[in-house]
Amino acid sequence: MSKKEVYHDFGASILETLIALLTGGIVFVVCRFLGFDFWGVILFPIIVTVGIFIVSIRSFRPGRDSPFLFVFNMLSIILITLVFFAIAYNITESTPTDYLSVNGIPTQLEFADAMYYSTVTITTLGYGDIVPHGFFRAFAATEAVLGFIYLGMFVSGLTMFFSAKRK
Repeated sequence: MSKKEVYHDFGASILETLIALLTGGIVFVVCRFLGFDFWGVILFPIIVTVGIFIVSIRSFRPGRDSPFLFVFNMLSIILITLVFFAIAYNITESTPTDYLSVNGIPTQLEFADAMYYSTVTITTLGYGDIVPHGFFRAFAATEAVLGFIYLGMFVSGLTMFFSAKRK
């Protein structure tokens, strides 16, 4: 695989990840702006999960790529997802029904706290010190599902690399 193909393939998968996340975010914001909160909460996780799943499957080529490129691609997609959700948790306005609570107190998260919460959510650790309410639950559930997808693809990809080396 030439360097040009590597940059094209991995740049494309990173760009597709951003597009999937931004499309879901834009649909959510438009639905909230138009007063269709329910549809925004329903469509956001569907669009983001399906989009990221398609990107992940397209970029999952352990038989063709080197282990380094595969790991780099997966970590890039995970990092982009972490930052996207951290920004969403940080900038989305809280309402009396939709908020994040820290130790039981409704709070607007700082970016560092949002990154922490995003990391805890995508890894499905769930410490419980920050709790989502309202539509933030859809965000957290979507991020947790993506964490399952990423973990499964990452482990199976590495397993394929190491099993191919033994043959």
